[in-house]
Amino acid sequence: MTERLLRQLVREVLDGFSMSGARRFEVPSNLRYDVPTTGQTGGNVLDDEEQDDELYGRAAIVLVRRADGKVLAVSRGVGSNQWGLPGGHVEDGEDFADGAARELGEETGLALEEPREVFRQVSTGEHMTATFVGRVSGEVRDSEEGNVRWVNPGVLLDPDRSPFADYTGELFDKLGIV
Repeated sequence: MTERLLRQLVREVLDGFSMSGARRFEVPSNLRYDVPTTGQTGGNVLDDEEQDDELYGRAAIVLVRRADGKVLAVSRGVGSNQWGLPGGHVEDGEDFADGAARELGEETGLALEEPREVFRQVSTGEHMTATFVGRVSGEVRDSEEGNVRWVNPGVLLDPDRSPFADYTGELFDKLGIV
């Protein structure tokens, strides 16, 4: 069972449901799983955003789609045939949204305005990755990070063409893409 499914199961049980939804039970009044962890010790293990920041590296990516359904992708190096969504490591002291905007600018020349997080989970087993959408402006350009192209979403789902195919598949499933 994956960590994500295990967390979902625990949340459902603590919310008073069995996996089948067939029975409810009372949650003991002394059991708290909604306590914020910020600035506290012994906080809630299910409120995992801050804990994940400590357990994993942090990354942020941006999903940019055109009206024809193609998505903006960056190669994994100039001339590479490996592709991913624009993004990368979130720096110390930077939040996910700021990291997403910075990486989009560095890799594509585009500016991200009004970023909205649409997905977050562990990718490639080592990074807590958050995906953002928002308004973009500017001119698309290649960078030293790689070539920038509009691709069919299926390219990013092909493990032979994208090292992030699993994460992208989960993202696209959640958003109803492809």
